[in-house]
Amino acid sequence: MEPTEEQIRKLWEKCGFRYTDLYIIYPDNSPRGIEPPIDLNHLWEYAMPKFGDDLCQIILQPDSDNSWYCGVVIENKLHILQEGQGDTPDLALFWACYKALGLDK
Repeated sequence: MEPTEEQIRKLWEKCGFRYTDLYIIYPDNSPRGIEPPIDLNHLWEYAMPKFGDDLCQIILQPDSDNSWYCGVVIENKLHILQEGQGDTPDLALFWACYKALGLDK
């Protein structure tokens, strides 16, 4: 499933992006005209650091129905597995991060 613009924005805001009328301010305070694409590189650069030392493991593998599975294991007081699935590895990681950051509530 493709994320909506609102879901994408929620994820990037949780990762330190700020939206203004004219620009998107990246976490390094540089203004840009567009948000980064949802791909493995940008998710790794911006979302993964949000887990800090609590991130234990990421499992990314093809699923049986031509989709991808991603599990993000977080260790902080509890051992938590957040899962995501998508048509691509990028989307599977997006959904796992989205859930692990508590944005699905």
